Amino acid sequence: MHVLLKKRKTKFNAQIIQPNLELKKIPLPMRNTPIKIVPRTGIAEFDFAEVKTNSETGQRSLVSSKSFQPGAVIIHFSWETVHLNPMIFTVQIADQKHIDLIPEELQCMNHNCNPNCLLDTEGKKLICLKTIQPGEELNFFYPSTEWDMSNVFSCNCGSENCLKTIRGAKYLSEPQMKQYQFTGFIREKIKLQSNQ
Repeated sequence: MHVLLKKRKTKFNAQIIQPNLELKKIPLPMRNTPIKIVPRTGIAEFDFAEVKTNSETGQRSLVSSKSFQPGAVIIHFSWETVHLNPMIFTVQIADQKHIDLIPEELQCMNHNCNPNCLLDTEGKKLICLKTIQPGEELNFFYPSTEWDMSNVFSCNCGSENCLKTIRGAKYLSEPQMKQYQFTGFIREKIKLQSNQ
């Protein structure tokens, strides 16, 4: 099935180009996000990164299209929806408060025990933690935003300090906690836990 669509401007002044888009193979762009779908490639592009899909596993990842230095703000994000319970792609901002990130493509960021990004939920920005080159996957440490994860998983990141099982910040040892940066909410939870 082919659909021919015209160029249009988004509120972010990015063009969305969709000529002869095969709807069954390529996801449509998310509402009001600066994204361009490149026909028949399965790659969604941003100004700062692109979403790639592994053709064998179907797993998506967010890959940098620019260089970033530590401390740089990669992108500002927001949210509209706050959920009482965690879901697979939500980020925790408080007890019983879990958000869907906007732009939604940030949900394609995978976990890594040696992360190159931090989701600063107070400042609503994605921050670079170490030098990132074009073509590198953007990733973050899931327990940096999650206290007690509903979807525990085995990590295969391959880093030297891989935790193997990712369950949330609540389950990290004190030496492990010293290796990472966390959101303000998680720092407060750690402080409360250490005072008990």
